[in-house]
Amino acid sequence: MEQFALLVFTVLFIGVVCSSKTPKDEVVSTMKSATKDEEIEEYTPEVEEPRAIISQLPVETIEGIGSTYGAKLRAAGIMTVQDLLGSSPDAIVNACGVTHEEARKWIAMSRFCWIEGISEEDAEAIVVATGIVTLSGLAAANPTDLLAKINEAVARGDVRVPEGYKFTPEMARRWIAVAKDLTV
Repeated sequence: MEQFALLVFTVLFIGVVCSSKTPKDEVVSTMKSATKDEEIEEYTPEVEEPRAIISQLPVETIEGIGSTYGAKLRAAGIMTVQDLLGSSPDAIVNACGVTHEEARKWIAMSRFCWIEGISEEDAEAIVVATGIVTLSGLAAANPTDLLAKINEAVARGDVRVPEGYKFTPEMARRWIAVAKDLTV
């Protein structure tokens, strides 16, 4: 019964998030000029609730996990960001057929995407561009260095963001401040 209630909540949560009419929710764009081999980058709005409850966030909250991987993860019992955070890379590899590196990246992003002011794009940039995979690592980061690494990764194409999405010094300082607050 509890699993059914969680499933119903998840479906309702996704419906509310997807039906929201705020301007940032309406942005859907392609990165640069996507070729046939590239995935189209879509902007999925960050969770609106500060410090969201990770047991209530669908696994698709994580950048790179869409409906296909989400269905595979759900079939393996990994339904929420909390489930993903508690999973082993091997379990994710077995469920989705992705590399261990990709599985570890998803797990690391799950540590950040539920935090106030950190969208799934931000979590991806923090993990991929800087190699930071823990809250304490983010709390210890230098905002100028963090932002420089992220912008370099975006310029190289290692981190993809929707057209017009910009990382700012204020964002980096805020992420670090929140991480410090959570690790105290």
